[in-house]
Amino acid sequence: MKSPLLPKILHHWWKPPHSSTAHSWKRAAEGGRPTLTKFMVEIWPTVLTEELEGLRAFFLSPSDNEEDVAENTLTSWDLPKIIEMIQDQAAPNLWKTLWALAYTSHQDKKNQRKNPDTIQQAIGMKNPITLSNIFLLSFDAKKRLWPYITHRVLSFILEVPEFDLSTYSDQTSSELQPPQSIHKLPHGKENATLQFLLGSVNIPEASYEDPSPNYRVPSSGECGDQLTIDRLWGLFHYRARDSNSFEQLDWMLLVFGWFHLQMAFAQSLHKQYLGTAKGQGLRKSFNVMKRKGLLTTSIRGPFHHHLDEALKHIAEARIRIDLCSLANVDSISQLRNKSPDELLALAETFGGGNSKYAMEVLELLQALHQEWPEEVKNFVQEHCWMLNMSGKPDAYVSVDQMQEHNIKDIKDKIVLVTYRSDGPNIKWEYLKKLHPAIPIIHSLSEHMEKQFRTLTRGKWHTIPKKEKDVQKLEKLFQDSKYHTFMPGRKLKAGKDKAKDFIAKGVLKLWEGNTLSNWMNNQTFECSTEEDWEDVESGDEAEGS
Repeated sequence: MKSPLLPKILHHWWKPPHSSTAHSWKRAAEGGRPTLTKFMVEIWPTVLTEELEGLRAFFLSPSDNEEDVAENTLTSWDLPKIIEMIQDQAAPNLWKTLWALAYTSHQDKKNQRKNPDTIQQAIGMKNPITLSNIFLLSFDAKKRLWPYITHRVLSFILEVPEFDLSTYSDQTSSELQPPQSIHKLPHGKENATLQFLLGSVNIPEASYEDPSPNYRVPSSGECGDQLTIDRLWGLFHYRARDSNSFEQLDWMLLVFGWFHLQMAFAQSLHKQYLGTAKGQGLRKSFNVMKRKGLLTTSIRGPFHHHLDEALKHIAEARIRIDLCSLANVDSISQLRNKSPDELLALAETFGGGNSKYAMEVLELLQALHQEWPEEVKNFVQEHCWMLNMSGKPDAYVSVDQMQEHNIKDIKDKIVLVTYRSDGPNIKWEYLKKLHPAIPIIHSLSEHMEKQFRTLTRGKWHTIPKKEKDVQKLEKLFQDSKYHTFMPGRKLKAGKDKAKDFIAKGVLKLWEGNTLSNWMNNQTFECSTEEDWEDVESGDEAEGS
């Protein structure tokens, strides 16, 4: 009778287990409810009477005690402490009974003690971020980012071989040093990310029913691209009326991957500024650098890496020409005659199409500035955006980019271990067994390359290769006099006239439906029920 299982047995007699997979229209078993009800009615008055008798001693004032009417005694009476004493020690059953009679289940949930983080999130959801908030955040961010933008422009001068920073007279000047980090992430071997790959599981994704049961087990995070986030938002809507907050996935924080956002931005630039071979758009620059594979967009293979590299080379070439023009010099080498203050002043003087990611950015701004408490914001910024696998200060990559590396490693290491690629014929059981070993295989491969100094394909283009590309582009832009102001000059080909996409984007945000569509997607009717009994009993029934 003293077994800790007795309360659970009695509870199951009162309300027999109902599997969470059973249909809701099936009538639950009656169990021993009538007998238990009759027994409870018989013994409950005795229980309450005993507790009332026990309370008598706390409130009885002896007539022969003069101290009971003293000022100190009367003013020391503390109602909250007495309530706590009755509730927890003297008469807990009486308190619960009176509370249940005084409050309906709806009132009980409505007036329950709230979690401060939940309160902040609820207030934030009722105060969605506005367009004016976004503009103010943009102006505020510009003040903080301006030193970094200036130094990035300055680096286009300092990193040029012909400038030769190592022999520059004021190379140690503070004006030439990078600014301090706003929110510096820790580095070093002790802060390197430890990765443990889980085995792949064959889960279809044809509908929300397929992956949904897997969220019954809490996970520490979800990594994926915008499609992953979009599907999880759909799952939020799909499970909004489930029986409790856990089943409704309230414990999840959705954070998109920055790498895929960068990919979307790069492809947007490609689409907007490709132009023709005769114009001054990206197509002509790609042809000069002999990057034929960049003429059409792709999401497979190394396309984004090559596009990102080409865009940076084009930007650097154009900025070099503009800096020389502002300084009235013919080459970067002539800038060596200027002081660090003049170089910094020169740098300071210089100064999309994916609506899905627009929604994700709005969601992030809403969370950071309206909903998340400080602890959650710090956790997301420090642990959910970037990873560092080596501990080196410049080795951080976005979480979703690291996942892309894992996918590549999985493909490469399967060939390495099995000496062949089984393609679609490979077994899921084998994949699940192999994947946890991928990080170890990867580390061992790098270690062996360092030990034997084997010749492998470089991970980055060498400086000479990059410099040759930038110099070709500089000559192209100089010969075309594209960066020289010529009054009355007009572009003839219509396809080479790029629209002002930034202004159009701001107008669309101001006049369009982006904010209203985001708000409609964020707010939806959700159940406030917190029924855990069916879940617990269903889990036990499934496990038995």
